[in-house]
Amino acid sequence: MAKQTDGRKNVNGEKYSATYLKTIHSQLSAIFNHAVRFYHLPYNPAQRAGTIGSKEHKEMLFWTKEEYIKFSDAIMDKPLSFYAFELLYWYDIRVGELLALTPTDFDFGHESIDITYRYAHLFPNKQTEMAEKLNLEGGERFE
Repeated sequence: MAKQTDGRKNVNGEKYSATYLKTIHSQLSAIFNHAVRFYHLPYNPAQRAGTIGSKEHKEMLFWTKEEYIKFSDAIMDKPLSFYAFELLYWYDIRVGELLALTPTDFDFGHESIDITYRYAHLFPNKQTEMAEKLNLEGGERFE
């Protein structure tokens, strides 16, 4: 049985962001609008209830090159972390793509990385994991 939540928190007790709630409300409203138009639902209950959430998006913060170099100098004594962050920063790969890399993905002769999978937690509370095949045009993201 699924864990009960208070409606504005996920199963881990964390609050959903206002932007996420707005997105969910918009999608639900679109479904009800379809039912009003094509299936004779008398009104859109999501519209009557009013909107939730916010259109405001949080500003994304990025490190400058100088900030990153300062950070990388501080973790240089931890090789695994250092090289992971080097790939994330300089090659602009996502964390899930980094976690799915295998030794065969590195082609040192052509100085390239073949990113074909990404790592994802399907149900983090049940520790279920998967590697998902990426659908990339041309099969390569970086050269």
